[in-house]
Amino acid sequence: ISYFLLDFSQLLLEQPVIFFSEHASLLTQITEGFLSLIYPFQWKTVYVPTLPDHMTEYLEAPGQYVYGTISK
Repeated sequence: ISYFLLDFSQLLLEQPVIFFSEHASLLTQITEGFLSLIYPFQWKTVYVPTLPDHMTEYLEAPGQYVYGTISK
């Protein structure tokens, strides 16, 4: 539960959040679920539900973002 609260608070504070999953089919559902929890607020910055493997250097970028990536 503590990871849930940490991710939720990071979203509310507009901090960068990276979601990892071994299953690509669940990754978009998880990120969409978390973003729906902040209703009535909306996430207005960078949102990439499934970041391709060749773009992993974006995980080190400064700023506010929500990325989902497949862990291996």
